[in-house]
Amino acid sequence: MDKKKAMTPSEWILRSIYELENISGSGKNTHFETFKCYRKETLKSLRGLSLLKCACSILSEVHFTIKSNLSEKKIFKPYVYIHLGYSENIQYWDNSIWLKLGQDSEKVTYQSPSLGIASVTASDFFGIDLEEYRCPIKFPPNFLLDSDNKILAIFRCFRTQQSLEKSWEFSTGIYLYYAGDF
Repeated sequence: MDKKKAMTPSEWILRSIYELENISGSGKNTHFETFKCYRKETLKSLRGLSLLKCACSILSEVHFTIKSNLSEKKIFKPYVYIHLGYSENIQYWDNSIWLKLGQDSEKVTYQSPSLGIASVTASDFFGIDLEEYRCPIKFPPNFLLDSDNKILAIFRCFRTQQSLEKSWEFSTGIYLYYAGDF
């Protein structure tokens, strides 16, 4: 996206829904740095729970935008994906990962989180991968999202058939979404 035409997350989500309804597709996503006020330099300074708070804030904004601007019949659902890196073996969730969000390491090169929109059912959202470990995860203690705590998180480590055939690594990350959306 042209940085001169950067949009807010809400503007991006509404444009994306229009494109999905009128052109084609079942989903789209973009990295946070394409939004006004979320440049890569700013995002790279966010670590751990600060990065999680930023991701939840963007998700809340677009969820509210969809609810306010579209009828209940629409099936477009927003989500945030926080990339954690790659590994040669399936990785399992460990609560210490919350504090490591957004940090570079020998196995993780920083990628800003992505905001996505999907128009698929729950069974289709994650796709069919050959190898996968997925589990719901709890937010860190004392991490207050909103009064209802409607944002949920899933840890996922997976690789596709093509990745297995080519001996590629597993991809790991955290998905954030609203309860009832997927």
